[in-house]
Amino acid sequence: MKMDTIICLSDSDKSNDSLIFSQKQQSQNTPSSPVNHYNYDDIEIDDLPVLNIPSNYSPLRRKISPVCSPIKTKITQDKNEPVKTKKKTRQPKPIDEEKLKRQRDAKIEKLEKKIALMIQKNSKPGECMKFIKVELDETLKSFDFYQQSLSELIGAGVSFKEVSMMIPNSIKWIKINEEYSIDEKEINIQTKKQEEEENLVLIIWDVEYVVKLFNDNELSSTIINISKILTNKRLSIIIYHLEDYFLAKKNAGGKKKEQQYFKDLKKLPKIDRNLFEITLVELQLEINCNFRLIDDFEEISLVIYQYTKSFAEIDYKKNEAAIMEEMDFYAAGENRDTVGVDKDGNGLKNLWIKQLCMFNAVGLSTAEAICSVYPSPVALMNAFVNCSIEEGEALLKDIPIKRADDPLATHRKIGPELSKKLHRMFTSEDGEKLLF
Repeated sequence: MKMDTIICLSDSDKSNDSLIFSQKQQSQNTPSSPVNHYNYDDIEIDDLPVLNIPSNYSPLRRKISPVCSPIKTKITQDKNEPVKTKKKTRQPKPIDEEKLKRQRDAKIEKLEKKIALMIQKNSKPGECMKFIKVELDETLKSFDFYQQSLSELIGAGVSFKEVSMMIPNSIKWIKINEEYSIDEKEINIQTKKQEEEENLVLIIWDVEYVVKLFNDNELSSTIINISKILTNKRLSIIIYHLEDYFLAKKNAGGKKKEQQYFKDLKKLPKIDRNLFEITLVELQLEINCNFRLIDDFEEISLVIYQYTKSFAEIDYKKNEAAIMEEMDFYAAGENRDTVGVDKDGNGLKNLWIKQLCMFNAVGLSTAEAICSVYPSPVALMNAFVNCSIEEGEALLKDIPIKRADDPLATHRKIGPELSKKLHRMFTSEDGEKLLF
């Protein structure tokens, strides 16, 4: 019979009782200490009692009485017996309110920066075209410019809608405003959209309709009634093919290309051009209405696109204008009449001459004369620092100015007035002090 494990008890007084574990064959590398064994020759192994020990039991060195009988021990494991383990109950960590508050504030601050970037992006040219909507009256489909106008709007990313309006042949614009807010409970961005109508309505009239109204003395009354209907709206009217009408009436006997726009030119009444233009001027002054006379379908499509673009970019241009007004100089002209300077310093001399020419009555020859003695602003500043006020004001007055390259040409000097101005410019600590 093969024995898995045997525990032998030692009766030696010199050492503690030992537990000896032996497998089928002991390793030769493990040193063994001499142990006194009982004589078990007369005892059969099978007669020894068997003790089942769970696998989670760890035999340790224990003091066992030498009188005890030898025990045959077999380590077995009951598969159905659950292994008992002590569960460690974790204590909940205390909530750090300050840490949670800092994390919450950091998230809100991050969302606020994101909102600012979104607002700035939405107002930029090109991107802002997505936030404008054009409503066109259905009667405009009969005009030859209509399809091209739609193509330009679609190409610019503008949404449009064909509706039946109260005023025929009219166009209006609606601005889509997005308002952003932060939900402090969910810590996310809430978006609210609002539509706002622009205060301008564009009406496009064909010349045949306008000529009939004018001939019946109804043009002024019709436009005045429209302005009353469109309360608090500015009115802009485009008269299509008016110039072609006058040219066609003038050349009614010939075959001119202007006559192709009219189905029956002979049936159209002839009106006085000067009287018609006077009527338009009176209407502009009376009801604040403006007129545009257009004969080309491409031009009228461009006008519709320009109106759309101007309404979309109005907020961006207002912000840019407000920033310009806060500056102490004309920032819009910062790139005009500039002097190029590269990284190696080439162009600094021309820049210094340009700066000197900004003074009143200082020409190129005068600036070059000063630049020949003081080649940079720093050199002139150092000269002013190293002398008194009286000496500084008279420092430049005797510098000669060459009128030409001819050595026989007469010379003149800088003079005391310009010398004083330059000294005051480069030494004064009061930015509001006048140079004169």
